[in-house]
Formats: sequence, C-alpha cells, structure tokens
Amino acid sequence: LGCWQTQRYFEKVVAIEQREKDLAIAPEPLDDTQPQGLRRRLAEGEFLHNREILVGPRGPPPGALASSGPSAGRSGGGMSVSPQGYFVITPFRTVSGQIVMINRGWIPRHFPDGGVSWEKTSGTVGVTVVPSKGEEPRFMTPEHNFDKSPPRFFWMDKKTLEEIAEVPQGQGILLKQVGDGQEKSTFPILPPLETIGEFKTTPAVHVGYAFTWFGLSGAGLYMTRKLITRGRG
Repeated sequence: LGCWQTQRYFEKVVAIEQREKDLAIAPEPLDDTQPQGLRRRLAEGEFLHNREILVGPRGPPPGALASSGPSAGRSGGGMSVSPQGYFVITPFRTVSGQIVMINRGWIPRHFPDGGVSWEKTSGTVGVTVVPSKGEEPRFMTPEHNFDKSPPRFFWMDKKTLEEIAEVPQGQGILLKQVGDGQEKSTFPILPPLETIGEFKTTPAVHVGYAFTWFGLSGAGLYMTRKLITRGRG
C-alpha cells in the first residue's frame, strides 16, 4: 500500500501540471468533437431551459460561495452547516445546430423547492466551458424523480441526460460552464477557474499515507523478527 500511495502521488503531480497547462491556454471555439483534457472552449448558441435537469442535493463548488458572503446560498431550514443545493444541467443548441449538455452551476436547495427563480438567459449567448464527465450510481442510490419540475436526478446520469436532450445515445457531450474571472452575483453560481479539475485527495495526503504504510510495514517486520529471534532462544 505504501508503494501504491507513492505511485498515486507522482500520478497526481503529473495530472496537476497538465491541468494547469490546459487551463492556462486561451479558450478556443467549441466544435463538434469531444473536447479533451481541461482546455477551455467557447460555446455560442442558446440554452433550452424547457429541458433543464437538477442534479443533487449537492454542496456548492469549492470556493464558489466565498465571494458572495458566508451565508450566500444557505438552504432554508435544517441544522446543516454546509449549504445544499442542485447543479443545473441545461441542453444547449450551438449555432451549428449541435446540442450539448452544460452544467450551468449551482443553486441553493430552497430555490426550486420554494419556487425561487434563478437566472435563465435567452437568445444567443456565448459561454466558456470545459469538458465534464458523467457519474455511476452509488450503492442504494434512489431513482431519479421525474414528478417534480424540473426533474431531480441524484447522480449525473449521462445516458438519461442524452435522452432528455434528444441527442443520439453515446454521442452526447457533457460540459461544465466556468467563470471569466469576474464576480457573479446571480445564481447559478460557477466554480472558480482555479478549482476546476482539483483532486479531493491531494498529493500531500498521498505522501502522508505512504509514510504511514511504510512505517507500519517497518514496525511489522521488526516485531516479526523479534518474535522469531525469541523463539530460537
């Protein structure tokens, strides 16, 4: 396990370096191919809000609420310290006619539950996006709730999102909208660019785990040797 943690450390270091290189490149126009890495793209077209989906409940993106105040987006009621809400997934028709699925950001839970509206741009707009991925359901994950409007998904179900967006199965492109560096005071709120692609487990944590496992292995070898030596005596 110590060797595996060491391997993961070096893999994370390389991935972080590549992530920083990708995000430093100026955005390029979005084409009809699946974007690679974390390079930013400029998508021009219109959002299809009538096919919107909410994924959650989830906490806000890391650092997304800091610029809006400590209580911004806090869900109404309950004892939870961390605010809960939903990611807004909206199909987007590009000027070329292609339909992609864009995670437009996070809204507090009491917005859809309490009938509070959030920003829905109309007409042709330009948005900066990065590639995103679907998710697999966890053990005992509930079924999606289609009885509410917009429907509530408990996980980023790419296959069902493709059906709602009316794109051929397996050909849907899932993207995440990112900010342009300026503060956004309306919901959905976007993740700060510097947090895009961050790992939950940092390289420093892997170093700590590696030292722990190597230390335990060393202690185990020492104790085993002591027991064998004592037995011979």
